[in-house]
Amino acid sequence: MQHDPFMGRVRLVGAGPGAADLLTVRALRAIEDAQALLYDALVADEVLALAPKACLKIQTGKRAGRTSMKQATINRLMLRLARRGLEVVRLKGGDPSIFGRVGEEREFLEANGVTVEVVPGVTAACAAAAQFGFPLTHRGEARRLLICTATIAGGAFLDAGWAGAADPETTLALYMGRDQVQSVADQLIRQGRNAATPAIAVESAGHPAAHGIASTLGDLAAELDAGRPTGPVVLLIGEVVARANIAGAIDAATPFQESPGMNDTQLFAFESDFVSTLRCIPMAVRFKLDRCGIKLSLRQWSQFTHEDRQGLLMKPCDSEAETAAYCAALTALVWLRANETAKALAEPPCSQWDDVSRVAPVVAGYARAVGVQPPGQDEWAALTTLQRFVLIKLTRDNHDNINFVPALEEFGLGQPTTRLVPQEPRDRRKSGFPVLQPLRQEQFRAADVRFRN
Repeated sequence: MQHDPFMGRVRLVGAGPGAADLLTVRALRAIEDAQALLYDALVADEVLALAPKACLKIQTGKRAGRTSMKQATINRLMLRLARRGLEVVRLKGGDPSIFGRVGEEREFLEANGVTVEVVPGVTAACAAAAQFGFPLTHRGEARRLLICTATIAGGAFLDAGWAGAADPETTLALYMGRDQVQSVADQLIRQGRNAATPAIAVESAGHPAAHGIASTLGDLAAELDAGRPTGPVVLLIGEVVARANIAGAIDAATPFQESPGMNDTQLFAFESDFVSTLRCIPMAVRFKLDRCGIKLSLRQWSQFTHEDRQGLLMKPCDSEAETAAYCAALTALVWLRANETAKALAEPPCSQWDDVSRVAPVVAGYARAVGVQPPGQDEWAALTTLQRFVLIKLTRDNHDNINFVPALEEFGLGQPTTRLVPQEPRDRRKSGFPVLQPLRQEQFRAADVRFRN
């Protein structure tokens, strides 16, 4: 069917195994651009937090053994949202092409004139192998990877077609098979697979709390039953599984906010919630970026590992030598993680925060505009350079200025008169400050203090 140019687009996006830093860059961009988001129950909160605040979010369920929205209902809902001209993202755990019904959804949407894009994701088998330190294929041990499920429509066990999985050089990745392990083992052993073949059940692969149960094909069902996992489980069977390191599993998805030292004086309270979901670059890092004259996008920041981000937050950048080292390390990191050349700031670094002789005019003017007392000359001089940098940055139009008052309060400044909340001016080019309207104290405390990079 010919596509309607006024109809929205639907992107079928793989959310990976859960951790936000395992999203592909294309998936991240799709989520950030979404106007409507239909997501499976297993999609992590930190991934959902990447969607715009105004995005319509609808959970569709889709978890084995649990109540879910019917597939026909999901199809009609996607079509209805697309007909409204919205950018629709159907967000699925893992990779959408692996037991994600991507074929059914794509056929339905395209038959109704909707443009569809599929964005791949990291599947659970790959995440489990990476986290527990073993390959899925290995020369001399595994020349084939077989991804399959033990169930068919209605949840019944599929007792045919297991002969291909009996090859000793096949690694079997079994999805949605937690309750069928014994039946699968019986079929494989009947087809000639050795009962002593190494096997592992990985619960919540890719998550910090991932748990692996190492066993053999013959004993896995009993050990899995004793372990009583409650999260999603992927089963991996094959000779390569003997290489798994259960004790030394890599915590590949450590949440940013849980690292020791990450919430010390380098990270301000008003920004910590949003740094933890990768929705902003910490002010301490942005201060160093300004010193280096380098521009870093939120997309590039999200591609860094937890250790990368921690290093950029804590690495000193005060002396000339430290600044040069920081600049070199950051440039190399951008190239390594994003395969891009680091870009210079669009405008020369500002030096207002280094000036203690007078309160920055933009800070004084903005404080009065939002109904708080501007910092006095002595108070301004007593602030650290980083604190002065923060206050100046939070007056700029390209930031969510609602963080300005929380920052003042954290620095022990800004006695309020009437609390006001900034809203977007109709024409930002004609107004140096946002339009303001009164806000009650309890509303202000509950306000969203998100800001963009």
